[in-house]
Amino acid sequence: MSKHDDLKRNLKAAQRRRSRRSTPQSESTTAVVDPESMSSATLDVTGLCVTEILKMNGKRPFRDSEVITAIRASLSGGVPSSSEAQLLHQRLIAISQRADVMSRKFRDALSSLERTATQHRSSDDDTAFMKFLTMLAS
Repeated sequence: MSKHDDLKRNLKAAQRRRSRRSTPQSESTTAVVDPESMSSATLDVTGLCVTEILKMNGKRPFRDSEVITAIRASLSGGVPSSSEAQLLHQRLIAISQRADVMSRKFRDALSSLERTATQHRSSDDDTAFMKFLTMLAS
């Protein structure tokens, strides 16, 4: 019978531990969730950058080299030499300075865009990446 008593004692002790553990957890689950923190977690920084790039493309055909130059300048902290790339660079920096954009996500977004741009770059057509982005956006 001692084995049975030990088992009962261990089960009661485990129940007490569980009841103590569940109380703080239930309090934390009833906490109010900040909607701004949720929106920053789900914010598509890459989408914001692509939108700005496509806005620039709407005014006149934007070359891939200008886009890549602006992205690389935004990543490195430099300033591009061409006026079109400077304008895009300023718009990308404005995205990075938004309150709901984390710098890490911004850098990751630009890095992935740079990789994609270099993959889609063609020596025959300097607007291949822009055409790719336009096709994806439509």
